[in-house]
Order: sequence, then structure tokens, then C-alpha cells
Amino acid sequence: MRRRLLHAGFADCDSIAANGCETGLNTVLNCGACSHVCPGYQQPNDNVTCQNNGCTFSCQGEHYDVNGDPSDGCETADSATGNHTQATAAAQGDVTCSDAPLPVISGTLPSDARVHEAPAVVGFDVASGSAPDWYSINATGGLCQNDIVATLQMTGSSHPDCYHLTAITNNATYGAQTNGSGTATINQTNGQYSDGTTVLFEVSKTCGTTVTEAPTYTITYHL
Repeated sequence: MRRRLLHAGFADCDSIAANGCETGLNTVLNCGACSHVCPGYQQPNDNVTCQNNGCTFSCQGEHYDVNGDPSDGCETADSATGNHTQATAAAQGDVTCSDAPLPVISGTLPSDARVHEAPAVVGFDVASGSAPDWYSINATGGLCQNDIVATLQMTGSSHPDCYHLTAITNNATYGAQTNGSGTATINQTNGQYSDGTTVLFEVSKTCGTTVTEAPTYTITYHL
């Protein structure tokens, strides 16, 4: 009994009796059993550990395991990055109320069912497995109607109705859910903001982690 307690967590992996139970079973190369290599070990953009004789797998920052297969790591990178809260919205510069040419914002909104750590993603939503994208515009106005007319178009989604567009101005908040074609439109044409104020757009995923994918999107708008 004493010998079994002494060697708990170790095994004779080389089958050489002379050196006893030489291998610890709490490493990513021998996790819980001899030669059990943790899935995702040495793959791109993931974190792999062995804890209590069991493997753990998580994604590094804004990299996603969209296909749910740790053998190729966290294979999909987000774009844009660092703009996942209202306070860190990606600045789009000055935009007047002129309708031409229409400005376009584009990006990717990946999701997975993994923990994101080392580093963590500020603004990551565990329920959807994604991080919303925020954009800010300095709405300068001008000699025309201050409108909020915007269309979100998702591309490459197997669940195109899982996304939402939000617009926030100094006067109100507006929103639209995508339809089966991946399209959501906000159409407000009666003085929705004041000249020289900030307009914010948010693109977010509304489905849970049973849906994991990396669609691209565009927001085409005028103010």
C-alpha cells in the first residue's frame, strides 16, 4: 500500500523495472496515462495544459476554434480586434449627412464554445461565444436631414438570422435583427442625432454556442 501511495500520479512508461515509475502523468505529453498527448498541443493560438490528470484546452485572445477541432488549434482570427465594448469602439472618422458615397464598414464575427484566455477578450460574451464589434462615427451633420439608415449584411453564415445591428445616437437607440437572408435594416429618417455628436454601431451574435461560425459582414449606411 505504501508503494502505491508513493507512486501515485506516476507510471512505468518505458517498461524498465529498474527505474521504477519514472514518468509523471500530469504533463501535456503524458496526461493521465502514458503517451496521452493533450489535444491541441503545439497547435497555433491555443492554451493546452494537464491538470489533475485531465487535459484543458482554451483559445488565446481573439483567436477562435470555430470548427470545434483542437487538432488545428484556434484556427480563426477575429477582424477587427479590440473593439468589443462601447468604450473601445473603432473610430470611423467624420461623416456628414450627405448620402453619397455611402460609407461601408466591414468585419468578421467568429464564435466558438471555448474559453478565451491568456489573454482574455474584453467584451467577450460567453452565452454566444463571440465578441460584439463596435464602431463610432463623428456625425458632423450638415445642410441635410440627420438620418440613421443602415443595413447589416451577413455573408457566409449557416444561421443568417442569428445577428443583430444596433445604432446608438445622442437621441435614441435603434435595433434590427437579421432575417433568413442575413440582412437587418434600420431606417429612421427624422432627425435622429444632433450635429457634432457620436453615432455608434454594434454588430452582435444572438444565438448560443450550438452555432459556431465565422461569417463576414458589411454595414452600409448614411446619416
